[in-house]
Amino acid sequence: MPIRQRRPFIDTFVEDFQESLLSSPIQLADVIPWEKIESAVETKADTLPVIEDENDPEEFLLQEFVRDGQARHRCEILFELLRFRNKRLVSREATWELTKLDFSDLDSIPEEQFAANLEETGAHRILQSRERIEGHIEQYEINRYSQSHHRADAYFEHQVVETLREIASEVAPSTSLVSEERLRMPGDNNSRAFDLILYKNDQPQVVFEISYFQGPGSRPSELSRSFDRLSTKLRNQGIEFVWITDGDGWVEMENVLEEAYKNIVDIYSYEQMKDLLEEDIQEFLRNGPAVSEDYVDLNPNTNLQDFE
Repeated sequence: MPIRQRRPFIDTFVEDFQESLLSSPIQLADVIPWEKIESAVETKADTLPVIEDENDPEEFLLQEFVRDGQARHRCEILFELLRFRNKRLVSREATWELTKLDFSDLDSIPEEQFAANLEETGAHRILQSRERIEGHIEQYEINRYSQSHHRADAYFEHQVVETLREIASEVAPSTSLVSEERLRMPGDNNSRAFDLILYKNDQPQVVFEISYFQGPGSRPSELSRSFDRLSTKLRNQGIEFVWITDGDGWVEMENVLEEAYKNIVDIYSYEQMKDLLEEDIQEFLRNGPAVSEDYVDLNPNTNLQDFE
């Protein structure tokens, strides 16, 4: 019982889907979020002190990064900038794990040795001026965002959720969209968490799963089989299943995509979702499924006339 109003033949759907795939869901303006970086630079630079006597860096580090009331927070920032992995400073004499240092009880810390080890790393060199501190923090923040690249799958899910919330607010005042909601599965006592569930008058109407595949692998095939079984269970209870998926992982996966479309039908790329889904949901909420599942025929040899 699909909600799709327009159900192209399989070959047409696959071609349209493949042509609409996103190489990356991340908008270039969001690759490096400068406002967040500038805010982090200002906050962290305000926390770090500037060395005044470069002839005695060990004493400076002892006073400002061991004995000062902000010592722990300052060390956390310093360890980040110096790329100390897992917040650990390892020397020949000792291993300093920042999470285990109790700066409120200095008697428990060999403080002079800790300061001496910091000095040996040259930690004080990035603290020679406010401008130098800001430059190091900015570069760290840029690298952090560039390396994580926001995780394309998480970014994609966020974009889809925002778009679906806009759609839900338009289709009917009695609808609500809930994230990470669990739903009891038909036929057993187990429940399953879905990325989103659309409710109307407090009754589940449509569940959404969101997937972004950044590169080649077996995940599209695995999820396609799993979602086929899941969609059948749900539709037997009058709940529609929609899969929104995208990414280069679908390239050269035409056979998997064909099977997914035949079995699930309500599968959309991001562009297809933006173009079609609002109307499909509106029609579904007004009139029910677009066509009974028994009459869905996506084969080009069909004689049905309601396909575009």
